[in-house]
Amino acid sequence: MDDFVSVWMRQPAALEVLQISRSTFLRLRRQGIFRPVVHFVRATRSRRAPLIINVAACRLAQAVHLGH
Repeated sequence: MDDFVSVWMRQPAALEVLQISRSTFLRLRRQGIFRPVVHFVRATRSRRAPLIINVAACRLAQAVHLGH
């Protein structure tokens, strides 16, 4: 895991890089594929705060989920 680099981005940019829609991101969250703190955090403590997404961790989770 030494080569694993975390890249945190705001949600709109991250979803574009991941090439997934907001609804797909929400579905993967509900399924437990994307987990809080590991794959995303809130920008502030507010429940309505924008999400900051760990793009590298999400890519890895997608690959594992898809069996690649």
